[in-house]
Amino acid sequence: GLGPIEAASVGAGEVGGAVLASTSTSLSVFIPILFLSGLAGAILKEVAWILVFSLASSAVTAVVIVPWLSARILSEEVHKGPLSRFGEKFDALFDRLSAAYARFLRTILNRKTFTLLLSAVLVAASIGALGLIGGEMFSAPDMNEFEISVKLPSGYNLEKAEAKMAEIAALVRLEVPEIETDLYYAGLGDSATVIENGNPAEGYGRIRLVRTVKRKRSVFEIVRQLNRVLPADISDADIIVRNGGLAKKLNYATDGAGFQVEISGSDWDDVLKAAGEVQMVMEADPLIKKASYSVRQDREILKLNLNRVTTGRLAVDPGAAGLNLRILYAGVDAGTLRTDGKSYPIFMDSSRGGTVMHPGDLAGISVRNAGGTTVPYTAFSTLERQSSTDSIPHTNRLPSIMVVGELVESDLTAVQGRIEPMLENADFPPGVSWKITGVTEVMGDTFRNLFKALGIAIFLVYAVMVVQFERFTQPFIIMGAVPFVLIGVALSLAAFGGRITMMSFFSVIALGGMVVNNAIVLVEFTNQRRSEGLTIREAVLDAARIRLKPILITTLTTILGLIPLAFAIGEGSQLYAPLGQIIGGGLLTSTLITLALVPVLYEWSELRREKRHE
Repeated sequence: GLGPIEAASVGAGEVGGAVLASTSTSLSVFIPILFLSGLAGAILKEVAWILVFSLASSAVTAVVIVPWLSARILSEEVHKGPLSRFGEKFDALFDRLSAAYARFLRTILNRKTFTLLLSAVLVAASIGALGLIGGEMFSAPDMNEFEISVKLPSGYNLEKAEAKMAEIAALVRLEVPEIETDLYYAGLGDSATVIENGNPAEGYGRIRLVRTVKRKRSVFEIVRQLNRVLPADISDADIIVRNGGLAKKLNYATDGAGFQVEISGSDWDDVLKAAGEVQMVMEADPLIKKASYSVRQDREILKLNLNRVTTGRLAVDPGAAGLNLRILYAGVDAGTLRTDGKSYPIFMDSSRGGTVMHPGDLAGISVRNAGGTTVPYTAFSTLERQSSTDSIPHTNRLPSIMVVGELVESDLTAVQGRIEPMLENADFPPGVSWKITGVTEVMGDTFRNLFKALGIAIFLVYAVMVVQFERFTQPFIIMGAVPFVLIGVALSLAAFGGRITMMSFFSVIALGGMVVNNAIVLVEFTNQRRSEGLTIREAVLDAARIRLKPILITTLTTILGLIPLAFAIGEGSQLYAPLGQIIGGGLLTSTLITLALVPVLYEWSELRREKRHE
């Protein structure tokens, strides 16, 4: 019977405190995110700031603009139009739902122990289910690109490498009709080295696909198919196909793709021996299709062996003999000529420069000894062909090598859980150490930081509610809704085939501030009804019945708004898809359980409180 202005004022008074409290809790969970550093901070800070400003704006709208508009627009006259009739039917449906909910609530309020035990079992089951779900740093996005890395036998020259890359390109075009454009390099092993000197025994291809809306297969399906077909049809090449675009840039940011183990030690032979053992352990894992070293060991070199006795007898200077060969085949900088104020670099070269040296070449090369006599190289030296490592990297001044496992599926936590215990029990040579590195190491550090942020966020949510309710116990009732987001998280990840990622963690932190909002509204209104003289049971039932409609509608509208994000529509949307999937699923399950559990916890807590004061 109130007029528009009075109704708007009363309504704002009833929910204003709850709205401000729920907004404060939602904002508080993002405070730890704003102080994150590293890769997680670079990606999540902007998302957190957007949500902070959006929530703050919505709170101002709810407590100021909506009541003002309601007082201005709402009319006391009843209009019987189609929309009004739909509203009446909608209200009638909710009345029946509210009556059924009230009956259900009376039943579980009389069975509090069973309800609390069942709730604990559900949370424990969801935690167990999350333990079975794999983890990775990011959900790999489909950016319409993939890349091919090719390693060829060490004896290949550039001409043979070009022919092999052309063969690979023809096969790829046959297997992938969705190609929009492609580019292949011979003598280059990676897109990051296109400006550097290449190796004829390597090749690289970058392929651009048509947009996702124009093809039926995802880039992940295409990559899996090519990783099966190419190695089977082209036997004399080591071929790896990987997702490209944003996924490749993210791999660079996390020190490379795959499962990586770095081995280092004082002795290079011991390091290689340990690397071989690590490689065998990796290739025995079901999720690793192949493990390889970060350096190539099939490089062929010619080693010049000087006979010291003969060189001494023939008066040949070993240093001059080596320098002579360097000038002949590689050339050397001989300094700078400065004249008339100008500088001219001097470079000593020969007609053999840039050619490949063969063992038979020694017969046609000679050097002058100390007496000025010409001595052929065959008189004091031999050439030996050897296999060698192309380079020896160092970590903390120790020789080191990286063993990289190419993953069939990017479940890094499962791979680490199986391989790490085996490496801890391995019998490596003395002085050799190992370390899991790359994206796995970055993922571990990021997840630990996000765990800390989650703990701080939950504490801040509790502190805000203590200030709001001026009690220490009622915030615990509201916090009872938080663990049940794990049910929705587990179900969402299982339904969408997702894994626990950095974005998943962020979603759980965001949920920590969102899911308490419904409980705040429920507890706040229950306290108001008790202050009006109702008993605990009457206040609980009345508040739950009246607040059922706004709680369900706000939850439903939020979930509907998250659907486009959850289904990852568009290029690269897979990276942020867990936001929609996990927040939507967690919000749904926690809301449904909140409607049952919070009234039970409220009555149980308040009855115990009254008994203590009697």
